[in-house]
Amino acid sequence: ITGKRVVVVGSGMTGLETTEILNEDGNHVTIIEMAPELAPGTWFQLVDDEMERISKYDTRIMLGTKLLGVEDGAVIVADAESGVESRLEADEVVLSLGVRPATGNMVTELSARGIRTVVPVGDAVKSGTIADACHSAYDSVMKYIR
Repeated sequence: ITGKRVVVVGSGMTGLETTEILNEDGNHVTIIEMAPELAPGTWFQLVDDEMERISKYDTRIMLGTKLLGVEDGAVIVADAESGVESRLEADEVVLSLGVRPATGNMVTELSARGIRTVVPVGDAVKSGTIADACHSAYDSVMKYIR
């Protein structure tokens, strides 16, 4: 898409990286984040690097703002503290509302194919950083080779 008014709901890394791409494609982006800070829980250097790329554009960032609903051509938001509602015009809406493990039946399916030991690690267990995923994988491997 290009030349659209896009609201990105959520300012985690997925939301920020999506904003970067949308900006590069010529869209006018507004990020809304319910928390009082940008990209809560995200390593500061990742946020700083992404914000350096986003800051070249006319991106509007609304912190402490909750999404209440999506209408044709707009989103309805509210200030998280006061509850005051407002309407933001939007041609497109991107929901980037967090992550959760989604292993589904992967362990069962792989086991059924004859793979003897299947151990979910990293984001398949709990969302985190690449360092968390590496530690999780290392700990799991060490358990099975000892």
